[in-house]
Amino acid sequence: MSTDDGHDVQQSTEWHRWRARGLGSSDAPVVMRASPYLTPFGLWQEKTGRVERPPPNQYMLRGHALEPAARRLYEKHTGTIVRARTLTHPEHAWMRASLDGLDYAGGRVVEIKCPGPEHMLTAIEGRCPAAWYPQLQHQLAVAGVAVADLWVYDGEHAALVAVPRDDSHIALLIEAERAFWRCVEEDTPPPLTERDCMQTNDPEFLAGAELWLQANAKKVEAERQEEAGKEAMARAAARLGHPRIMGGGAVFARYERKGCIDYGRIPELATVDVEAYRKAPIQVDRVTRTKAT
Repeated sequence: MSTDDGHDVQQSTEWHRWRARGLGSSDAPVVMRASPYLTPFGLWQEKTGRVERPPPNQYMLRGHALEPAARRLYEKHTGTIVRARTLTHPEHAWMRASLDGLDYAGGRVVEIKCPGPEHMLTAIEGRCPAAWYPQLQHQLAVAGVAVADLWVYDGEHAALVAVPRDDSHIALLIEAERAFWRCVEEDTPPPLTERDCMQTNDPEFLAGAELWLQANAKKVEAERQEEAGKEAMARAAARLGHPRIMGGGAVFARYERKGCIDYGRIPELATVDVEAYRKAPIQVDRVTRTKAT
């Protein structure tokens, strides 16, 4: 049975302390890399105290303001009275959930969302937006119940989406959260994603970037010319009918090279733990151009 932590007032100082000591349901999409707003590394920085969680934005404040009315409307629509509760998973103390609603029988979770038009339309169509799915499954895992009511309200329209428990997703979620929480406890950052970049105006970095960009542009042009020259020599070699030709300070040779071995097709290796033979990791520095926006 889940532990009822008794924090009725979410967003209180006590609630924030309790939430910081584990992973809440809104952290689940981040850990599962389904959140468009935060990466696992960014969440790790928050959980380890390296950065502070940003203050609520206008959309979050709007959602908090609409939540009481949305809850009353849900109760009227379903005839079920619910209350906000905070729970802890019975086996994983780091797995926590702040529920917008739990019926008094303890058998149905309610998650209230007050989103923009895109997610509102998805809910009206009877679907749970992908970015919210891990959050709902996290809540179902902590509460130990079979279904969650996703109640979506934009101030005018409302939609109810029943989200059933997905044990296969929950199993993946628990393993991902366990690995993430180990990173927090051991103060070791999780793997970075392409979104984990720090913007800087550091003069030394900017000078190095300018030097690299100039050299890279020359390299790209040189490689283009090199390939064009190779193609011209290949056409001439085919016309002259000889596989090895010398002239103008260059030698062109055409020959066959053995193909690479497809180790995945070797049946004897199917039961071999190749990771045991992996060498120690090495540091690699990679520089790429900023993508055009």
